[in-house]
Amino acid sequence: MMDSAGALSVNQAMKSLFVARQYLVDDEIDLFAQPEFETLDPRDTASGGLNTLVRVTLEQRTAQRPREAKGMLVKAGPNSDPKVVAGAIAQNIRAGHHCAVSAQGAVSVYNAVRSIIFARRYLEPDGMDIEFQPQFPYSESNVMHMVLHPQ
Repeated sequence: MMDSAGALSVNQAMKSLFVARQYLVDDEIDLFAQPEFETLDPRDTASGGLNTLVRVTLEQRTAQRPREAKGMLVKAGPNSDPKVVAGAIAQNIRAGHHCAVSAQGAVSVYNAVRSIIFARRYLEPDGMDIEFQPQFPYSESNVMHMVLHPQ
């Protein structure tokens, strides 16, 4: 489990998860992540989520799935509304499409992770859930993809 608060620490947590996945390749082990919100102060309803921790639960499994992003690519930027991005994610997952969220920069990565949390909530009434794996698909770029897997 990883806890982080704010864009910079969430970005670092995702980079750390990516690096950990690379160390496990030869052992044919992979890590899958599921983010959720954890409120730091339940009495604080006015902060708009600023006093919220992002908790990422990790699961280790034998590597069986492809490691590259395939299918629909949804972009999360620094000014993206995570709930709108989440709607696009949920729509693609419900339609059975493979999906990944693309982000570049700390605030964009933070918005991407928040979007995945909201998408998990949107999919819950349908009995669906998702997990993700961060990756850097371009060796000369700092664009991160969160590759989503339906559960």
